[in-house]
Amino acid sequence: VATGLSVDPVYQSGVIGNTSHIFFCYMLVDTLITFYRKEMTVDYFLHHFVFCFFCVLIQFDCNNAYLAGWLLIMEFSTIWLNGFSFFRNRLGYDSLMVKAFFLLFALSFFFCRLFGTTYIACYFTWVAFQEPLTFRGVARWHLALLVPFLLAAVV
Repeated sequence: VATGLSVDPVYQSGVIGNTSHIFFCYMLVDTLITFYRKEMTVDYFLHHFVFCFFCVLIQFDCNNAYLAGWLLIMEFSTIWLNGFSFFRNRLGYDSLMVKAFFLLFALSFFFCRLFGTTYIACYFTWVAFQEPLTFRGVARWHLALLVPFLLAAVV
């Protein structure tokens, strides 16, 4: 996505790779902890597998900053979910703080996960097949491989 800003491509690739690596580590640790606590379900595992797959491809190509950013933005709702999960059994469901955490979770889930994922899936699908290729230096089959996984993430 062109922003009109002149950014050194090597620096930009490094930032993209590092951001994707941080997200990948978060997903990996979350997956391992969930396995350790014996709370892993098939759908939860597939959800994490898809996003780890995105991270690997983004790190390999060091591109798709916009896509990586939107995937990272989705985790914003996790902050409020963790607050809700932590305090609901300590303060009770009638607590104003618990209600606030749930409201913030619901709003951020709708805007960041449901709207954001749908938006980025549609946008990336459209951009990935533009001619000439928007992502120079990236194998077209990498982009074609990302699209069905991204669309599956929406469903």
